[in-house]
Amino acid sequence: MTTEPISTPSKAQVLAQQSRWYGLYTTQAPFNWSEYDRVSQEVGKATNMVGFFQGFDQDFNQTAVQRSWANGRLPMMTWETVPAKTGNDQAFVPGYTNQDIVSGKFDAYLTKYAQDLKANGMPLVIRLDHEMNGSWYNWSEGTKQQNAAGS
Repeated sequence: MTTEPISTPSKAQVLAQQSRWYGLYTTQAPFNWSEYDRVSQEVGKATNMVGFFQGFDQDFNQTAVQRSWANGRLPMMTWETVPAKTGNDQAFVPGYTNQDIVSGKFDAYLTKYAQDLKANGMPLVIRLDHEMNGSWYNWSEGTKQQNAAGS
């Protein structure tokens, strides 16, 4: 059994695309497409992007990127600067403040992640620390999170 190589556009082609990128996040995509396909059909609009989440304690997920492209969709990873198992109601995670990150504590992790991403050779959109303007995440400004304004 032979596997067809996964075809991906170049970074320049991704950036030059004239039509809008449109996609979904579902609980299992890009590892299982059944819910994604069902929701996409209900919405009634074809998608060309798929979202997935990763925590700041997880290695680069080559499988997620490859499965996204194998299904013809640009992968968009929401990368949260907290451990993956952190609950959405946990507003402060010690050791993962903005200062911890900018101080260099995670430099080795980020370097390895970048090397693995480059070695994979497939485009990936990274959505880092979404909803930064709120007060409910570890990366938000405020006293609960111990992040100074502007950090």
